[in-house]
Amino acid sequence: MMRKQRGFISTKSSIARAFLNQVWEYQIGGYQVAEKYLKDRKKRELSQEAIEQER
Repeated sequence: MMRKQRGFISTKSSIARAFLNQVWEYQIGGYQVAEKYLKDRKKRELSQEAIEQER
């Protein structure tokens, strides 16, 4: 399934854009991992501890 690349990360490098597109399109069990991750965290304020844990 091809979808348009989302522009949430701006970059001039075509290699980086291709990589970001592959990450965005990556699916497990029919779910787009990056999209689900972002939707699950919408309107959620992260603590400094949570930010460090996500790195």
